[in-house]
Amino acid sequence: MQKKMKLLLIVHLLLQAMFSKLLYTKRIEVLLLDKLFNGTSYNINSFPKLPGGAVNLTFDVAIQQLINLNEKKEVIELSMWIRQYWNDPFFVWNTSEWQGLSRLIVSPDRIWKPDIKLHNNADKDFQGLDVFGKTKVTVYSNGNVVWLIPTILRSTCKLDMKYFPFDEQICPLTFGSWVYDQTKVNFFSKKTHGDLSYLSKSGEFIIEKLDVVRHSKRCACCQNPCVTLTFNLYLQRRGKYYLFKIVLPGILIAFLSCFSFILPPLTGERTGLVITNLLSLSVYVLNVSNSVPPSSETYPVLVKFYTILISEIGFALIINCIIITLDTKTTHVPKWISAIFLQNNFKFFLIALKNKVFSKLSRNSQTIFRKSLFQDAIQKGSKDTKDILSGYPYCGKTKPTTFLDKRSNLEKTFITESDPINFESFVIDKDLEYLELNEYLRAEFDPNKIQKEWKEVLKSIDVLFFIFFLIVIIASIIFIFSTAPNVNF
Repeated sequence: MQKKMKLLLIVHLLLQAMFSKLLYTKRIEVLLLDKLFNGTSYNINSFPKLPGGAVNLTFDVAIQQLINLNEKKEVIELSMWIRQYWNDPFFVWNTSEWQGLSRLIVSPDRIWKPDIKLHNNADKDFQGLDVFGKTKVTVYSNGNVVWLIPTILRSTCKLDMKYFPFDEQICPLTFGSWVYDQTKVNFFSKKTHGDLSYLSKSGEFIIEKLDVVRHSKRCACCQNPCVTLTFNLYLQRRGKYYLFKIVLPGILIAFLSCFSFILPPLTGERTGLVITNLLSLSVYVLNVSNSVPPSSETYPVLVKFYTILISEIGFALIINCIIITLDTKTTHVPKWISAIFLQNNFKFFLIALKNKVFSKLSRNSQTIFRKSLFQDAIQKGSKDTKDILSGYPYCGKTKPTTFLDKRSNLEKTFITESDPINFESFVIDKDLEYLELNEYLRAEFDPNKIQKEWKEVLKSIDVLFFIFFLIVIIASIIFIFSTAPNVNF
């Protein structure tokens, strides 16, 4: 029984000693705070240096997450950790006099803080780190002060959208004192680059690096130079999202427009397909315009790409309308078109084109006569063919071949009415000649034959433009991927 009582007494004494030490330590911390803030008449508005001295402020940032980059407003939003280090000579004590107490945790409202602002701030509620920061401050016995602030900053970022959506951006974050010049607050970076070790991976951008540049220049507020630190954030956009959402649908719509040349000309779905594709592409153009800032300085490569696609589909619609118009023509296929698409003779096409250009103004009335002759023959028929021919002097080079041509010119010359037999034979030959000419004209201007010729021509034109648009669209795809200096998915 006595052993148990002794054991309980020992435990009680040990616990009492421990709690006494904790209470004493707590009491020491309260006394030290009272001495630092009340005993020395400390004022948070007083500059923490003797006259003529400057506060050496060491600054560092760590990016934790890229929250958003608003291309329309050109504003970047970041989750960051701001780290500030300086020395306050009013916060110095001897640790041996205060039971080895080497640091204090104090409220930021009780000490002097540098008025560091984000110069390119885009948040109307953000007034500066000295106002916004509410985290505790760590004060060490040698006067060193450490203030770590987790915050979300919104900054302006001038974007270069020339290679959008395969663009690279540099967003500067400029920090500096708003009131104090270099003689009061000397601003330094802790490292030559920002801290990206805590960065969360972004699905839209790749954060390559965070460089720091120190600037010392004269400002309007002060006679002495002001110091600023600019943290340049290098971003590279991941193009996979835009590739599958915007680029590939536009390519597929353009390819569908090519297949309109496979459909028969008189089907209503031919032009309907092209018009539907044009309207579908307009919807994607609206999506692109919502992602790009309204700037006249640069013309994004994606906008160029969609402008090319819309032009191609619009041109395909025009070609389809022309093809439908040609399919209903009732006149003969021109010789130069026939030479290209019916005979597939490109050499003859070049010769005919040259002759057509250089002889257009030198055509004589012989061409007009032939045209008038054939039109009258069709209208009046075989009965009046003899009268029509008698009204014009014969000068055609395309005279039909008959057995009359086998006779010599000498025999034809001596045919007169005085020779009844020869005259009768001559009349029979002339009648046969008129009949052959009539059959030739009817066969030459047969509507079914003309329509068949035009259909053959339009088939060749469809194949030609189908291949042409395929080549142009493939060239457009190569253009969008080769223009950007660096494509990352």
